[in-house]
Amino acid sequence: MKRLTRTFTGLTTLAIVLVCSQEVWAATTKIWMTASTKDFTRGKLEDVTILSSGQIAPGMGAKRIPLDEIGIWATAFSKDGTAYVGTGNNGVVYRLTDKGFEKAFETGEAVVACLAWADGVLYAGTIPGGRIFAWNR
Repeated sequence: MKRLTRTFTGLTTLAIVLVCSQEVWAATTKIWMTASTKDFTRGKLEDVTILSSGQIAPGMGAKRIPLDEIGIWATAFSKDGTAYVGTGNNGVVYRLTDKGFEKAFETGEAVVACLAWADGVLYAGTIPGGRIFAWNR
């Protein structure tokens, strides 16, 4: 009886070792080395930025959104996360929506150089006149 118990215990131990060792053998380690930005051109980069030094840093996904303006001079985000941009040459403030840019208001000045939110009001500073506009949506 003792011999049967030892044999059973030995077989059980052997089975456990074999099952556990297969799980260990299933994992492999792979090492590769990158030395320059050229090493990354074969892959697809998502949400990362490659610095000129060759280092990888967290990045943001980006896409181009058309806007018929010379340029964006200022940005501000409302409490709900909506982005507003101040533009040049026409002095217009746009709101960014799911469909693209939508005109929020016009200042009548050349450039909206700065935007700031305070107490639910969007303030737009313009140049060359130095006027400040308050917009309460």
